[in-house]
Amino acid sequence: MPRLGLATIDISTLGGSGGAVTGIDDFFFESFSAGQMHPILTTSRTNLLIYSQDFDNAAWSHNADITVTNSSELAPNGNLEANLIEFDGSGYSFIRRVISATSTAATLSVFAKKGNWRYLGLRNFQTQGEDHTVFDFDTETFSNTASGQTASFEILSNGWYRIIVTQPSPDAAAFVGFAISNASGSELNTTGGQVANVHLFGAQLEQDGFVSNYIPTSGSTVTVSTTLNDTSNVWDFDGTDIMIAEDPEDEGFWEESYPDGATLPELVLNGDYEELGSELVTNGDFSSDTWWQKSGANVNISNGKGNFTAGTTEYFYKTNTLTIGKTYKLVFEITDYTTGYISLFGGSFGAPALSVGTYERYFTCADTSFGLVGNSFVGSIDNVSVKQVDPNDRWTLGTGWTISDGKANFGGSGSATTALTQNISLTNGNTYNIRFTVSNATGNAKIWIGNGPGSINYFGVSYVNRANGTYDLNFTMTSTQSTLAFFANQSGSNFSLDNVSVTEYAIQPKDI
Repeated sequence: MPRLGLATIDISTLGGSGGAVTGIDDFFFESFSAGQMHPILTTSRTNLLIYSQDFDNAAWSHNADITVTNSSELAPNGNLEANLIEFDGSGYSFIRRVISATSTAATLSVFAKKGNWRYLGLRNFQTQGEDHTVFDFDTETFSNTASGQTASFEILSNGWYRIIVTQPSPDAAAFVGFAISNASGSELNTTGGQVANVHLFGAQLEQDGFVSNYIPTSGSTVTVSTTLNDTSNVWDFDGTDIMIAEDPEDEGFWEESYPDGATLPELVLNGDYEELGSELVTNGDFSSDTWWQKSGANVNISNGKGNFTAGTTEYFYKTNTLTIGKTYKLVFEITDYTTGYISLFGGSFGAPALSVGTYERYFTCADTSFGLVGNSFVGSIDNVSVKQVDPNDRWTLGTGWTISDGKANFGGSGSATTALTQNISLTNGNTYNIRFTVSNATGNAKIWIGNGPGSINYFGVSYVNRANGTYDLNFTMTSTQSTLAFFANQSGSNFSLDNVSVTEYAIQPKDI
């Protein structure tokens, strides 16, 4: 009985620009009566489409109504290599290659992301007049799948999909390609004067009935083999045949070195910006007449509240409590309200508190004393809390950067050379994964990651577009570095970062 296993293909050094999208391929062990076993379904894989990442190359043909813009979007491999395919509303919306049919099943795949158009058509060895299989980005469904074909998709990050269509019986001479389509499976020949577009990356055609890891190509087809590394005491992976050295406790297979359920070795500390220091107010519920100092006779503590009685400018405060330049999170409650408002002594926290309710504010300290000031205020406060944000100084904030509401924010007042940084150890030659979320993005911003604008960038991408979303990038270090840095590409921009994570990326054999 065959044994199921998993193996990986190392395609990081192949043609194209590298930075391949990784995955896992299947193989089986086939038994013989002599007790020997050998792997099957580990044959070579070939991408028959040349210029798999450059749809503007002459290897691909399209009408003049199609415009291809290279390097217009972050591709699934983390590089700025995806193509924008635009159709201007006249002519025909197909981009294709004429290729000799294979004698067996053929599987066509492409990485696709919705632009302003919801339908993408895929034609896998079908003639010009035939309709094509259609993927609907909005509903994540297929329509018009040709007879005998099968279609599937994989969901990736940042709005990307890998769309896959298998043709069991290719036509002798036919087209392979992609169309800006309608729901019924016909390529568009008009869009009413508008421009329709989608993003494409990494086209692949394989002479097989299933899809494998993406193999980038440039001027020629590329073939890779699935390799088995002998790192097990149970299986002999060196020979063509595999002898069982002993009864294994489980099946031999490869997996990520840190499988689901294990704790990844996170290199970034306080990446969600939620870390707070200890409570600095020891009588925030006003349960006694201690800790707080009072500025005059018109403020008092009674009934478990701090009371302002006369509408004068007086306050509750405590000296030598805060550190100048540090950021703090303040929470307090107004339990009774007649008039006036509450503001901060020792720094500003934005809009004043004006009515009954619980208030949460962040402020950067300008005075070592902390206090709440009644500005013509008559009413009561309770449940006061002050905690330092990022108390262990994980992050260093350049001009224009703040931390609040569980995010790191660039407020537009800093220049493109000021950074949000953290000291982490990144080793030359090692591969890492970085993830982060962008929100509240406005202005004309692009976000740099690495050494800074205009310098060598060791994360493999110069910047990510300012669009809100979660980014998931893999990169291989080209030098040893000790700093993770985020920059705004342009002054006057605004955005927030959250959930920053950097982990070393590795796939290795499971120890059985």
